[in-house]
Amino acid sequence: MFILTEKNQAAAVRQALRQRLENTGVTVAHPGGEVLVLEGETFRLDGESLRLLPGVRAVQRLTEPYPLAARTGHPVDTVVSVGKARIGRDFCLIAGPCAVESPEQVTSIARQVSAAGAQLLRGGAFKPRTSPYTFGGLGAEGLELLCRAGRETGLPVVSEITDPRQAADVTASRSGVITEIRVFEGEALVSRGDAVTAGQTLVSCERAARRGETRTVHARAEVTAHTWYELTASAPLSAREKESTGAARYRFALLIGNARINFYADSGISGTECDKITRIWQLGVKDVFSLPAAAVVETAQPYTLRETALSRAAVRASLEKELRAALQERLGETGAVLSEYFTEYEENGMLTLTLRSECEERIDEETLRP
Repeated sequence: MFILTEKNQAAAVRQALRQRLENTGVTVAHPGGEVLVLEGETFRLDGESLRLLPGVRAVQRLTEPYPLAARTGHPVDTVVSVGKARIGRDFCLIAGPCAVESPEQVTSIARQVSAAGAQLLRGGAFKPRTSPYTFGGLGAEGLELLCRAGRETGLPVVSEITDPRQAADVTASRSGVITEIRVFEGEALVSRGDAVTAGQTLVSCERAARRGETRTVHARAEVTAHTWYELTASAPLSAREKESTGAARYRFALLIGNARINFYADSGISGTECDKITRIWQLGVKDVFSLPAAAVVETAQPYTLRETALSRAAVRASLEKELRAALQERLGETGAVLSEYFTEYEENGMLTLTLRSECEERIDEETLRP
């Protein structure tokens, strides 16, 4: 049984009606909308008496097994809007892979179904199985791949949610001031010009539906914002170079099987730094045969380290290049640098450079509800 209540009904009247109905021993489902679904032993209730209650517009007994989906209580068409598609009003072709398996697979299929006239891209990210050895889907990673393919082809994305915990909000990956927001699914909680902090929810997965109900979706949006960065790097203003201090010394040895025969008495050069180079030659006739023996020559070249001053301009240029590369790596392909300036200082033979920049980048990221 369900009850149609008066439109724009006062909260006090609705609460009193709900309380009176529950006092009869039934359960009132979806009490926030215009349609109150009564569950339980509704056969004991008198429909005529219920019609006389304040706030009641009509009473209807249901014989259908699915009262919430039955046209008896909701005679008008249910239209679900996904992007420009209107499911329930127009013919809509939804196509895509059974399961999202890889970036190449879902992108290739997305291009093919788009060319074939599909209005929505569908792919399974969560695939519950009875066998633990069967592919169970990529999960949240699969949803991200699906959304990426949808953005590339311009197709809205649909996928099954097999558990309410798979519903996702769009949150801010970085603090900034929003310059543009495009919501494809979900309820926007911020607007252009708002300052947001990292981790803040930008688009909620809970969206208001008709009859006062709330619909849970997987929120999707593109959010661009002005962001600010401060990066620092340091480098020495001098370098230590090697300078040879004497003639090279050589040591010779012969390897026979696992044995080594040294043709020198001492262990090498002591009391100084040196570069050591070892060369080994296999004994035998090239491309004909090899003996189980090899000749070894070790060269030791002594050196000292000499401090050499570097060009300050060259060091600064190298640091600027390093900082710009680090900034671009953080921004990714969607970000752009709007302005930048450097500050520097020298201390203990080190040059420290700081880059401060204002950028514009995408800050939307999907976060699963806990």
